[in-house]
Amino acid sequence: MVTNTHKRVLARFFLVIFFSSIFIGLFSSFAFSEGIVVPQVKDKVFVYDMENVIDSQTEDNLNSLIRYLEEKTTIEFAVITTSSFNNKTIEDYAHDLFNKLGIGKSGKDNGILYLVSANEGHARLEIGYGLESVLTDGICGQILDKYYVPNRDSKKTLESITETVNGVLAILGDQYKVDIVKNQESIVKSVKEEKSINIWIIILILVICVIVFALEEGSGSSSSSSSGGFFSSSSSGGGFGGGSSGGGGASR
Repeated sequence: MVTNTHKRVLARFFLVIFFSSIFIGLFSSFAFSEGIVVPQVKDKVFVYDMENVIDSQTEDNLNSLIRYLEEKTTIEFAVITTSSFNNKTIEDYAHDLFNKLGIGKSGKDNGILYLVSANEGHARLEIGYGLESVLTDGICGQILDKYYVPNRDSKKTLESITETVNGVLAILGDQYKVDIVKNQESIVKSVKEEKSINIWIIILILVICVIVFALEEGSGSSSSSSSGGFFSSSSSGGGFGGGSSGGGGASR
């Protein structure tokens, strides 16, 4: 028999678990592995600013554009900043990080990593096997020379990131007939509207759960509760698709 006291205890237990998971998520955003800092990846998130050089609005916009790219082409494009390469060359660091995260779809190896360190003063485009014919070493070097290097030398860190990303998106847009750069304003707006709808759906589900729980507690029902429900469901985990890189790309 489940009493009101039992229900209150269970409610407190679930609340502790819920807020503990939020705390862990906030303070475990990255981990160290084999001398590299690996961000804790999330579903449909492609920008991981561990150096804190990208403002939140720009980060949201970049995520929206790259998410649209992934939806239209299945290409996974990760943008990661870090304050140090931990005594590794940028080539080794990027290669290890790329393969640790598994950027790109398994079997297609269609991933891209844009690794930037304002502190180190270097950046690299690391390309998965499946995109090496599109983003050749030469093309990657040209993109970095045109967009990254001038902005880096002018201490314009944010521009060095956004303009390089747009340079890569322009090449991919031409190849896959998806004009992301030209239509980026409408793409960002569309993705944000979709996210807003999803947030309201989550809020609605939470409100319904609270109301149902309150009604059950108020009724003093003696029936046992089911073991399933919102709090017992596991998260999707997110992450990349299991792609790999052989070291193609360019550094500056």
